[in-house]
Amino acid sequence: MRVDADTLLQQWGLWQRSGSVPMGYTSPAFAMMRDNTQTVCQPTAWMDEEETERCDRVVTRLGSTNRICADVLITYYCTNRTQHGVGKVLGISRRRVGELLDMGRMYVQSEIDRSAGINSRESRRTVQSGP
Repeated sequence: MRVDADTLLQQWGLWQRSGSVPMGYTSPAFAMMRDNTQTVCQPTAWMDEEETERCDRVVTRLGSTNRICADVLITYYCTNRTQHGVGKVLGISRRRVGELLDMGRMYVQSEIDRSAGINSRESRRTVQSGP
């Protein structure tokens, strides 16, 4: 089953909004919004903790190389804002938010694909070597 980056990030954001797991990388804008908003009942994510942590690690790695891109992903998916709203919070244009979202999704998708490729190679080795 192939999971696309957008679906994974939506579920990750839902998981983060529900307060289930602390993120490895927290943008200052997200921390400020998280601490100053009223908590309401949110729908639950279908992701398990392992998938959430994997997505969190990918976004954290992205934040170490491209902080604004990670900030955009976090603000967009974890606060459920529109691109215009993300732009207002981070002080960038809506067009730039869209570009950074696309870049971030491509990065996350490449990491998912790379991870899937590694896992499928490992399982083929196990099958070939036998018990």
